[in-house]
Amino acid sequence: MIRRLLFLMMTVAVCACGKAPDAGIPSGQTPAIAPDYTDVTIPYNIAPLRFRIMEGGNRFQAVFRAGGESITCRSRSGDIRIPRRAWKKLLEAHRDEDLLIEISVKQNGRWNVRPAIRNHIAADPIDTYLTYRLLEPGYVSYGNMVIQERNLENFRTRTLVSNRRELAAGTDCCINCHTPRNHDGSFTLFQVRGPLGGAVLSTPDGATRLNMKTDSTFAATVYPAWHPTLPRIVFSINNIGQLFHTADVQKIEVFDSRSDLVIYDMDTKTLSPVCRTDDALETFPVWSPDGKFLYYCSAAMPAADSTGEVSVIRDYRHIHYDLIRRPYDAATGTFGTVEIMVRASSSELSVTFPRISPDGRFLLFCLSEYGTFSIWHRNTDLYLIDFETQALRPLEKANSRETESYHTWSSNGRWIVFSSRRDDGNYTRPYIVYMDKDGHDHKPFVLPQRRPDFYDRLLKSFNIPEFMITPASRTWRQYDDIIRTPATQITYQ
Repeated sequence: MIRRLLFLMMTVAVCACGKAPDAGIPSGQTPAIAPDYTDVTIPYNIAPLRFRIMEGGNRFQAVFRAGGESITCRSRSGDIRIPRRAWKKLLEAHRDEDLLIEISVKQNGRWNVRPAIRNHIAADPIDTYLTYRLLEPGYVSYGNMVIQERNLENFRTRTLVSNRRELAAGTDCCINCHTPRNHDGSFTLFQVRGPLGGAVLSTPDGATRLNMKTDSTFAATVYPAWHPTLPRIVFSINNIGQLFHTADVQKIEVFDSRSDLVIYDMDTKTLSPVCRTDDALETFPVWSPDGKFLYYCSAAMPAADSTGEVSVIRDYRHIHYDLIRRPYDAATGTFGTVEIMVRASSSELSVTFPRISPDGRFLLFCLSEYGTFSIWHRNTDLYLIDFETQALRPLEKANSRETESYHTWSSNGRWIVFSSRRDDGNYTRPYIVYMDKDGHDHKPFVLPQRRPDFYDRLLKSFNIPEFMITPASRTWRQYDDIIRTPATQITYQ
């Protein structure tokens, strides 16, 4: 406790004390900071934007101004760590106003004043919690994986699930896809692979591990989609293969040799088919917010060669996924006729990861040149469908030259978090972007961290980010016990 108090006292001293610089010499040089928190729109309840001033000097200052108030932070190293309480008070008092950051650098005995950085404080809050998976970017082995929960209003992080215990025992165990229902942390689901495999389902009534592989299905469940109101979950079931390139800059290719869709009834604990086809690959299901439509991606199986053999490994670059929609009748539990929403295959392109805004107006998806594993395709960009105007367009400011992949809408539809490799082409980082009411994106910013050099030190990728408005209802120890309890066997109808 004493050490913590001393640290807090030191932080306040660095950020609030010391002799203020003279007026200084104005400079036309744009201040360089890392991470890049310039010209961005941020929520008023986000954690402090801590950064490093990337210039030589022996004294540094950053003044944060909004309205008539300001906070001054000074540093010898160039690290600007604005205190959380002062930051929170400033942003909450000046919603929908500009936030100016005025940077000064002392070089050769003189203070040089840089042009002010102008950001905007949105009046729309961001969801309080974010879950994601941390893992090595190579997928050569399961490695050390964790699912973490981060409070976006501060820097508090907790581990929900880990495979360290299995690795220490010499057992393979992969964990992935932590998915809440309607941004509610009391309804969550994640998958486990290996000897303890199954779907770990958590609700306010309890938690259990489900064995989703049956004698009538060729594989276990993979990608889930909670129905927004009913106790039903649509899953894809996938036979997944991998290729590891030695020369290709994209390094890894993941493909489905077979995939279908099934629906799980939580009341009866049964699976039943949604799509059961031999000539098509179906994956990435998602419900419309009203639960009346199921969207998913579908690709035709490759054509057979002269010997009659069908090879996904040989032809994976020629597999292109379209965006499909089917109506759903909740009373009868039946799906209607297939409707193609985006025929990407006609342009030799591929749709992955469709996600619909909470108000049902926009659908955001990834578009790449081929295949299902757009996470490693450098040409993958985010595209938006506006159902009100029927327009389809790329996100102009969120996309980069590197991979943009898995994305999630906030509960109010004003924020998107997505995975991006824009920093170095290897590690995915969580970027947040503001979406206005007309679906126009603003410049994204990377998730703020306690230390400005956090991403330089972390040798792991962020994967499958999901917003939540409430924290997960179970702890790491509870999840650890659930994974080790006997699984409930699911039946297939």
